Amino acid sequence: MTGDDRSPLADWIEETYDRLARETAARDGGLPIEEARGSLAETGLERGDADYAIERLLERGYLYSVGDELYVTDPER
Repeated sequence: MTGDDRSPLADWIEETYDRLARETAARDGGLPIEEARGSLAETGLERGDADYAIERLLERGYLYSVGDELYVTDPER
């Protein structure tokens, strides 16, 4: 995730982004937030940490949400 002007993310949040981006790309639509949380729980993240990571990714523009679904801002990355 280099080559853009956004502030760098902590490594664990970048790993969270990579996982959510892969899962979103495998769908024909958004990734429901509850499914995203479940997926992140499989990696060992607790719900509070998953929510924190998702919120940072939303705030910094890596993800956006429509309703209760997450989308990758730049799916070509």
